[in-house]
Amino acid sequence: MDLQQKFDALPPRERRLFLILAGALGIVFTLLIPIGVSASLAEKRDRHEELRLTVDRLFAEREQILALQAKNKQVLDRYRTPAPALAGFLDNNAKALEIEIPEFKDRPAVPIGKNYEERATDISLKKLGMRKLVLFMEKIGQSHFPVSITKFTLRKRATDDDSWDVAMTVSAFHRLGKPGPTEKAADSTKDTKDTKEGEP
Repeated sequence: MDLQQKFDALPPRERRLFLILAGALGIVFTLLIPIGVSASLAEKRDRHEELRLTVDRLFAEREQILALQAKNKQVLDRYRTPAPALAGFLDNNAKALEIEIPEFKDRPAVPIGKNYEERATDISLKKLGMRKLVLFMEKIGQSHFPVSITKFTLRKRATDDDSWDVAMTVSAFHRLGKPGPTEKAADSTKDTKDTKEGEP
C-alpha cells in the first residue's frame, strides 16, 4: 500500500487534520528558509563591513602607526649602549659647563620587571645660575644613553637675583640579560633591511 492509498484510507477528519498540518509545515518552511538565508547574509555583510572599516582605519592611521614604530625603535636603540657610571657621566657634563658638583650619592639598584633595572644617583648643586642649570639638564635629557632626571628640587637663594640651589636624582636604566620579543623583532627587521641594502 503506497502513501496515496494510506491517505485515502484515513477517516475524513484525520485527512483534514493531516492536510492542515502539512499546510502549516509548508508555510513554516517557506518562511524559515528566506529568513535564515537573509540572517546569514546580514551577518556576512556586517562582518565584511567591520573588516572594511578596520582596513580603512589602518590606512588612515598608517602614518601615526609608522611614527609610533619609529619612536619605539628609537627608545629600544638607546638600550643597546649601556649607560656609563652616573657619577662620571654627570661630572663630565658639569665640567663642560664649568659647574661643580660637590656631592654624589648613589642609590641601590631597583629592578624593573625581569629585564631592566634602575640605578640612580642624587646630586646637589649650589649657587647655580639658571642658564647653566638649563644647559646641564639639556645635556642629560639629550644624551643617547637611557638616562633621565627622575626627581628635581629647586630653591632660590635670597641673597642673589640669579642664584639657585638644586637637588636632583638622575636615573640610568639598564637592560639585563637577553632582549625581549619586541626588541628581537626590531633587530630582525633591522638586519633584514641592512641585508637588502647591502645586496648588489
